[in-house]
Amino acid sequence: MQIYDVGLQFKQALQKRATTDYIILHHAAASEASVTTVHNWHLQRGWVGIGYHFYVRKDGSIYRGRPEDTIGAHTEGYNSRSIGICAEGNFEVETMPDAQKRAIIELLRELKKRYPNVQIKRHKDFANTACPGRNYPFNDIIEGVEKMVLKVGSRGEEVKKLQENLNRLGFNCGAADGIFGPKTEAAVKAFQQRYGLAVDGIVGPATRAKIEELLKKAEEQANIQALQARINQLENELKQVKAEKMILENMLNKYKAVVDNVKKLVSEV
Repeated sequence: MQIYDVGLQFKQALQKRATTDYIILHHAAASEASVTTVHNWHLQRGWVGIGYHFYVRKDGSIYRGRPEDTIGAHTEGYNSRSIGICAEGNFEVETMPDAQKRAIIELLRELKKRYPNVQIKRHKDFANTACPGRNYPFNDIIEGVEKMVLKVGSRGEEVKKLQENLNRLGFNCGAADGIFGPKTEAAVKAFQQRYGLAVDGIVGPATRAKIEELLKKAEEQANIQALQARINQLENELKQVKAEKMILENMLNKYKAVVDNVKKLVSEV
């Protein structure tokens, strides 16, 4: 995931944030606006600069606003406890493009890796506002994030599939019961350590991608082995056919010899 930094300049030094309890989602309420445009809007309001930490455009490009570890200016009463993400567009009247939705999901997945207990909310969950708009695909985004981030306490078919895959790769989760408990966490950490990933026991995009890569390689290897076995079988069958051909040729030669002898005897009578 690439995050673009256009070098936004703030009027004064920004304060560090002590805790991160929420990620709060917003929209720009404007159909088209760059991160620099939003930065200038906030400067015109007398702020030190853009209030959001990340800005996602409709084409899926992600821009850095305020430094991630600083206090934002996007949700009154919660700025010292949250990260703000703003999406280009006015989702009271527009529909979010797929590229933008995928980028927001990817960004949230990465942030969830750093802040595993963070809650994802909308601006209107904390204030009397329509932001991020009635057409903002909040449920789709949450489903996309949760589907890919598994950790202790997660349950369901995705966890069961993870357990089956880890067991298949030689990392013992015990019974694939769909409950992400301590044994599954230990297997995930062992897997992450083996393959040079961040050892946090959380199955995010990087860990999932590595599991899928190894499963694909195992499937390809199994296919190669099956193909090799089939080739060996065909080679053995070909040898058998050749042996049977030699037997038939020998029998034919003997038959011809007998026929030739009979013809000779007949000619001499």
